[in-house]
Amino acid sequence: MNEVNVVKLVKNFIIGVSSLEMTQEEASFVSNYKPLGLILFKRNCDNPEQIKSLVASFKSLYENFEPLILIDQEGGRVSRLPSSFFNYTPSMKELIAIAENGVNNKDVSYINVYNNFYNIGL
Repeated sequence: MNEVNVVKLVKNFIIGVSSLEMTQEEASFVSNYKPLGLILFKRNCDNPEQIKSLVASFKSLYENFEPLILIDQEGGRVSRLPSSFFNYTPSMKELIAIAENGVNNKDVSYINVYNNFYNIGL
């Protein structure tokens, strides 16, 4: 089964891109198949302005739909956002320690990632 047939079978899917900017081929794919959203990895995150530009170029390929923007941000040693620009995201071990002190660990993680994106206007 070729790639086009697979895409036709799947209505909602998330796409990742290969670098700091979308290639022409990736932009064409997004324009044609309209994935549900974009997931960012370390290879896509250099600095706030670059991330903002990548997300804007992705969103510009849509009309009347706000695609999801996600990030593979696990926290601790597995951090996709450059520490020189963004707040530290706690590891799961650190979140468990926070939760044991009465704070919801999911809330802490979500708030931190949300604040990082909010601060760059996403």
